[in-house]
Amino acid sequence: MVFNAIKVRAEKQGVAVQKSEIVGLIPERAMIGAAEAALRLSDAASHVLETKIRAAAPSADAPPPAATATPSLDAWIDELAGGSPTPGGGSAAALAGTLAAALVAMVARLTVGRKPYAAVDAQARDILDEADRLRAELRRLVDEDATAYEGVSRAYKIPKLDPQRVQAVDEALLAAARPPAEVVKLGRRVLALAQTIEHIGNKNAVSDARVAAMLARTAIDGATENVNANLAGMSDQARAKRSGVQ
Repeated sequence: MVFNAIKVRAEKQGVAVQKSEIVGLIPERAMIGAAEAALRLSDAASHVLETKIRAAAPSADAPPPAATATPSLDAWIDELAGGSPTPGGGSAAALAGTLAAALVAMVARLTVGRKPYAAVDAQARDILDEADRLRAELRRLVDEDATAYEGVSRAYKIPKLDPQRVQAVDEALLAAARPPAEVVKLGRRVLALAQTIEHIGNKNAVSDARVAAMLARTAIDGATENVNANLAGMSDQARAKRSGVQ
């Protein structure tokens, strides 16, 4: 988000970002959405925290990389299928949006720099940059949605006779409505990009662009359902309507 904010300001002054630099270490998971190419990084691997940890592990009894790496997609799906309410439908909707943005970026990458699409190269590059940014933001919302709803679970555990319980539940539900509301907004933009790249992008990847649009619609519909469900659960419906989340 910082990179793109600077990029936009620089472009207004006619300046292009050539590269960026990481000082210190960052979690491996932070690199999932912010692709090295999008950030113009040349040595990202040397700044990944988990890479350093694995390299420092004793060789004799070091666990396999999977033991210290970010949970795999399969592990996340197992968690989704578990008995906990988080992650739930909101996170799944955000993930659908993430996948949609990733597919848009893929089709754009299959388009830029190719002679048959030279006329739309600049437009495809803009779509690529925005799709990568949206992918990172939607990926963040996968986790933020789960974290927000955990607040709802905690609020419901407050004793019913506690005079603060009703307000605490309303505040938690309102907070839980915000991440899916953001998914709806970002999902609409991803859908627009998918529809554009379908028509101007690499013809061999038309089906990928269409799948991206389908996933974007799923993200929008799923996130809308979560927003409505959270707001409907509030005792103060006037406050829910004033919130502007819908």
